[in-house]
Amino acid sequence: MRFIHTSDWHLGHELHDQDRRAEHQAFLAWLLALLARETPHALLIAGDIFHTSNPSAAAVRDWYRFLMAVSRLDPSPQVIVIGGNHDSGPRLDAPRELLEHFRVQVVGNPPRVGAELDAASMIVPVTGSDGGLLGRVAAVPYLRPADLPGGEDPDRWVEAAREVYASVFRAVPDDGLPLVAMGHAYMVGGQVSDLSERKIFGGNLHAFPSDIFPPRVAYAALGHLHRAQRIGGQDRLRYCGSPIPLALDERAYPHQVRVVEITCGVATSRAEEVPRTVLLPRFPVAGAAPLLEVEAALRAWPDDDAAWIEVCVEDSPGLPDLRARVDEIMARKRARVLRVGREGKGVGGGLADSDGPAELSEWQPEDILRRLWTSRHPDDELPESLLADFYELHAVALAIESEA
Repeated sequence: MRFIHTSDWHLGHELHDQDRRAEHQAFLAWLLALLARETPHALLIAGDIFHTSNPSAAAVRDWYRFLMAVSRLDPSPQVIVIGGNHDSGPRLDAPRELLEHFRVQVVGNPPRVGAELDAASMIVPVTGSDGGLLGRVAAVPYLRPADLPGGEDPDRWVEAAREVYASVFRAVPDDGLPLVAMGHAYMVGGQVSDLSERKIFGGNLHAFPSDIFPPRVAYAALGHLHRAQRIGGQDRLRYCGSPIPLALDERAYPHQVRVVEITCGVATSRAEEVPRTVLLPRFPVAGAAPLLEVEAALRAWPDDDAAWIEVCVEDSPGLPDLRARVDEIMARKRARVLRVGREGKGVGGGLADSDGPAELSEWQPEDILRRLWTSRHPDDELPESLLADFYELHAVALAIESEA
């Protein structure tokens, strides 16, 4: 059984108001070519197909065009999709019957029969070109508190999620065929991207333990964290990461998909690096540099090379309007300077200092809560119980947003 694991596409994403559609289209074309070359039995997409619960028409069009192109491959792989915390589960599920005609199985929301979770409906059989059963995928989408038994109690969220996964695994026949799990969640020990990853549940407070996936799971195809990584030192538990950088601080991440093969119940995988079509340089690479040095680096950038650039200038008395200066230098270049920062005594810190992100668009809800708390209680730490209550309310708000 061979498949490709990818996640966190975030179609429709903008970086500092810059459209990323060309980058996403380049990735989709590359992925289509990889599928044609590798001829896997399945393509697994572990959530966050879209960046928002109400994606643009252009993003939706690119999604369906890609699925149609996959269906025309010979041989054509199955496509198995779960919803992520950025997705609207109901929107993903809406064309389910139509997509099944093209061998695309979507689990946007946990399916139910009445009020009860329909665990068996989250088990997707994977078949070969001859129709023979090769294995199964337990496709569990992002679980919101409302999806969990007893979800009104945050103290039970982790155990309730464990119960959901366990009920799905119990519904899998014990016939020795490979079992793959899909999930969109924050796992204990996962490394996050501070600028672009929306915390789910209570962040570290409600991280899922790795033993939520029993030994019979040959491979867990995870989504949510944008940095490719394995969990708990286990090669079988992996985030493949996002295919393109979704924040400037993700420039150094390895952006990839994983090609996985299961033989005799053991999974082996390798990374396929996604070509980067737009660079994200920083001048200087770290810290700050004098204005003249930064200006020289910008002037030296080739006119026709696209890039999203960050600069950080050493603060000094009488510095001019930096934004106006860099915009003048870059006026006739394809590259754009997305973030301009100062570092030094005159300003009070750099772009990534402890006071939080440099621009409002980069602030996470928790950043704002912590800043407000510090302003009113400068001598006290933010209580963990208050943070848990905050994330409970935040999760409810995200659920309402996804259903809108």
